Amino acid sequence: MSIQDERDLRAQLSGLLDGVTVRPAPVAATVRQGRRIRLERRISAAAGVAVVVAAAAALPVVLTGRPHSAGAVTSAHYSVRVNVLDPIARGGVIAEGVTDGKKWKVEASGAPGNVTVHAVGVTGANLVNTQGPLATPNPIVMQTIGDAFDEQGAFTTFYGLVSQNVARVAVQLPDGEHPSLTPVSWGGYRWVGLVLPARVPIVRAVVYSGLSVAYAELAYAVPFRGSAFIRWWHPGQVGPAPVTRSLGSGVANGKPWRATASIGPWGWCFVYGLAHNEAEGCSGVAPAVEFRGQEVAVMQCTPATGDTPAMGVAFAASDVTRVVLRFSDGTSASFRPVEVAGSRVFGYAIPMHARVTGSREYGARGPIISLLPSAPTVSPRWGC
Repeated sequence: MSIQDERDLRAQLSGLLDGVTVRPAPVAATVRQGRRIRLERRISAAAGVAVVVAAAAALPVVLTGRPHSAGAVTSAHYSVRVNVLDPIARGGVIAEGVTDGKKWKVEASGAPGNVTVHAVGVTGANLVNTQGPLATPNPIVMQTIGDAFDEQGAFTTFYGLVSQNVARVAVQLPDGEHPSLTPVSWGGYRWVGLVLPARVPIVRAVVYSGLSVAYAELAYAVPFRGSAFIRWWHPGQVGPAPVTRSLGSGVANGKPWRATASIGPWGWCFVYGLAHNEAEGCSGVAPAVEFRGQEVAVMQCTPATGDTPAMGVAFAASDVTRVVLRFSDGTSASFRPVEVAGSRVFGYAIPMHARVTGSREYGARGPIISLLPSAPTVSPRWGC
């Protein structure tokens, strides 16, 4: 998003809706688990239908973002139409429409603790099974079926839950189209759905309440890489300025790794792992806020899998200038936190067939604190 875009956004978004509170998405734990599963799936090249299992609450807010190796977003013109359905879903159809001349439906089935959502009439990964109680949206949680930037698929399906006071969700696409999603009720919840051509990102989504003659804006989101809805903002609020910064790199077991921060109005996102085989994780809260009071804390990580070392991204307090990890194979490695958007974070890697036996934080005047495996209450779980 350019500075001019942010100014335009400020001008368009005015006033807060009384009585509505849009809280940051509580997604840190879900992100850590979700990205770990995702990286393992890529490394092992597992085939078949992707099954998404949410941690703590079903229908996680975070979506699968674009892999680092993905090519450019499509710039061709496309056509997207979403039909207005009856308020009560018939036969589990929570959305339907026509995209690039192809008719589609998004259907839900099963019990509240074991919901299956699938897209009918479009190709690609088209099934998601969500286990556990469905999350209560505030004001909306969104999910994708498959990878929004999968080079093999022709379409991407979005679906989600909305709160009772949401009357409409307006989606902005790169070519200027603004599909409007009207919620329908099924299984005790209110749903929306949308099918887009593959590799077409969502620029912004705006949630409204009220009637068609007098809609009132509740919140808006700028998704990470066009698909990951992480943080919803009040009208008039503007998230962090976009910034991308390296959090470190190195070589583990002969394999080069790297970690990068991507901060912006979408939230606080981090990409880490081997080149062209990376995991992504996001949070709607700044690390300095989420981990206030801790010297170091692991934010996101992936375990060692196959021939891939364990890797992750960690938070460090403002007085920490260097973190040294000692490994069971007798080696050690040093990592330096980087300040980005008001937080200090760093990427790290653990050699294969090794575990962290201890860590030490250093400040400007020397060691700050020593963390040992015998003190699990203060020692981060470096190896996931």
